[in-house]
Amino acid sequence: SMSIDPLRSGFRLHYFRDLANAGTTDLRTVRMDGNVPFSLQENCPACDVPLSTLCTFIAGGDKRRLRLGCCQECGYIGYIDRPTQEWMNRYYEEEWDNAKSRNVKEEAKRLRHGVSSEQRDAALMAKKLGVSPEELICDIGCGNGAVLKEFANLGFQNLIGVENSRYRAELAHEKYGFKTLIGNFENPEIKNALAKIKPVGLFFSSHVFEHIYDPQAAISACRDLQEEGQYFIAALPDAEFEPAVITLFWLPHLHAHTRRSFERLLNRYGYEVV
Repeated sequence: SMSIDPLRSGFRLHYFRDLANAGTTDLRTVRMDGNVPFSLQENCPACDVPLSTLCTFIAGGDKRRLRLGCCQECGYIGYIDRPTQEWMNRYYEEEWDNAKSRNVKEEAKRLRHGVSSEQRDAALMAKKLGVSPEELICDIGCGNGAVLKEFANLGFQNLIGVENSRYRAELAHEKYGFKTLIGNFENPEIKNALAKIKPVGLFFSSHVFEHIYDPQAAISACRDLQEEGQYFIAALPDAEFEPAVITLFWLPHLHAHTRRSFERLLNRYGYEVV
C-alpha cells in the first residue's frame, strides 16, 4: 500500500474575494506572524471527544501548523490550533472593524437605525415567550446597539449589552444610551458585573457564538446568571450550510456548530431547546 502525505495534497491561499459583495473587506485575512502565541482545543466543546483533523494550514515561510478539526459525533468544526484567548480578545477590542481609526461621536451622528428581519423576529420572539417588560435582557455581542433598540421599541425597559469591541460598545452607548460592558463574555469581570443585577430574564445573541473563544464558559455563565424557566435566544451559522470559504478559512469564526452540536452544548449546562 502507498501512503499519501496530507500536507502535500493542498494549495496556496493568496486572498479572499467575496463574490456576493463586491469591494467588501469583511473577509480580510487575520495577519499574524510566528510570534503569535497559540493554544490547543483538542476536544469538541459539545461532546468532549477528540477532534479529528479536517485540514492543516501552513503559514508562508513558517514551520508552524494550524489544524482545523471536526467532531465525528455531532459534526462540530473548530480550530485545534488557534491564537490564545488573550491575543484574540485584544484583536477584537482593538483591531476588529478597524476600530482604532474610527470616531465614535461622528459615526453615532450618521448611524441610521436598522436590523435584519431575523433580528427583529428574535425580539418579537421574546414577546411571544412571555418575557416581562421589567425583566433584564442582556445582548451578548450587542454591536452598535441596534437590536437592543428593537427590544426597547417593543416595551422592554431593562436592557444591557456586552461587547468585546470597545468601538462598538461605545457606539451603542453614544447612539442609544444603553449601558454596555466592554469585554469578552467569558471574562469573570463581566460575569461579576451581571451578577450584581441578576437574574437575567433573557440572554440574546446574534452571530456571536461562532466567535466566542470558550463557548462552554459562556453558556455556563449564562446558566449561573439565570433562574429556572428563563430564556436564551441565539442565532448562529449552521456548519452544514455555511459557505466553505468561511468554515475553512476565516479565523474569526473559531467555531462552526451544527444544530446537533449546539443543542448538545446547551444541554450540558441545563438548557432545553423549546
